[in-house]
Amino acid sequence: MTVIRFEIVPSRAPDVSRTVELLDAHTLGDLHFIVQDAFELDNDHLYSFYLSNIEGDSSGEYTSGMTSRTRARAASDATLSSLDLPVGKRFLYLFDFGDNLLHHIAVVARVDVEPNAEYPRVVAQRGPAPAQYEPFDDDEDADAVPEDLKSLASKLVALERELDAIDQKSLPDDDELDDDELEDEELEDEEPPVEPLPPEWLNRASALATEILERTERESGTFGPLRSRSGVDTTSWLQALLAELQRANRTDDAIAIASRAERVAMPHLFRAERAWMLALAGRAEEARALFEANLRDFPDELDVVLGAGDCAAELNDSARAEAIYRDALGRTGRSLRAREDVTSRLAALLETAGRHDEARALEKETDAIRYAARKDGLRLPDPSPKPAPKAAPAPVKRSEPKVGRNDPCPCGSGKKYKKCHGA
Repeated sequence: MTVIRFEIVPSRAPDVSRTVELLDAHTLGDLHFIVQDAFELDNDHLYSFYLSNIEGDSSGEYTSGMTSRTRARAASDATLSSLDLPVGKRFLYLFDFGDNLLHHIAVVARVDVEPNAEYPRVVAQRGPAPAQYEPFDDDEDADAVPEDLKSLASKLVALERELDAIDQKSLPDDDELDDDELEDEELEDEEPPVEPLPPEWLNRASALATEILERTERESGTFGPLRSRSGVDTTSWLQALLAELQRANRTDDAIAIASRAERVAMPHLFRAERAWMLALAGRAEEARALFEANLRDFPDELDVVLGAGDCAAELNDSARAEAIYRDALGRTGRSLRAREDVTSRLAALLETAGRHDEARALEKETDAIRYAARKDGLRLPDPSPKPAPKAAPAPVKRSEPKVGRNDPCPCGSGKKYKKCHGA
């Protein structure tokens, strides 16, 4: 018997984690219960594990027993020893299909059983467990938020309000346009290029990002309360800031923030972002080394795989990009959205290479699957190998010659067969 060690990171607080150990004789249902205990959840909703690491992909879904989800298997029946869980394997745990409390799980080790140890058990933790429900402003817990976190949340809200004002100011006023201009605007298919944000806003946003990451390095558990207090998803905000810095040709600033972020939260996301920024900046050797390392370290993260393909395409390595995209296509399981995402990239690559027939064939295949999937909750047909058809039974061979109806009965009665045992 072996002990499997898992690290669990909640999406809503990516700087928080719990490390747990279970015996390989335990089930995914047992893993569900230890996650509930480790993160102080109420166990009052349904849940699913997605072993393909793609949310909603039923080809690798194991779920709670009280479910009508088609093709999903019961988590309580799936022993860990029966699953493909090598060290490095990554998958998802979704609790509460309403609030979508998503958790990223990684297999970090397989170790021997310790004598007298009780399993499952929590063996390490980083940061306080995030709240299961967002607190109301008048909750007692709201007053318990540290002052420095309140300050960071206030700055974040102020920056977001300024950003909204900038966006509104950049929109043309329809009242100031004549009819011809309005008609021309409606006929335009392409959106105008997005202008970089004001340098002053980017400076303050970069300074705030540094403050947030410095606090997270000192004390895990910053992202969750900051999100609750400000209403802003900190991870998404950081990713958007990186894109804005890149648009303003401040690649070094963006890479510095991404490098710091990957040390404290969602390393696969920010390493993929950093590789993409290096590729856009033309730093080919650095970009290639990083995206290849990402493929080795995070092979189960579809976003990382697609990002590596994007980097290869940006660096004009079409052969490597195609190989990565085709590998990603095989990882989409029964997720229609994931397949469409991969198809759009691969088809564009084929079109650029002049391989129009291949691109159209790929798109037609996905279109046909999309049409068929409408009857199955927007999921692909089950990709698992179907059992081989049963062979037709072999004809029965007689050990003795067939007895005719008018022949003497073989029993020795002297009667004709049709009047004896053939009656």
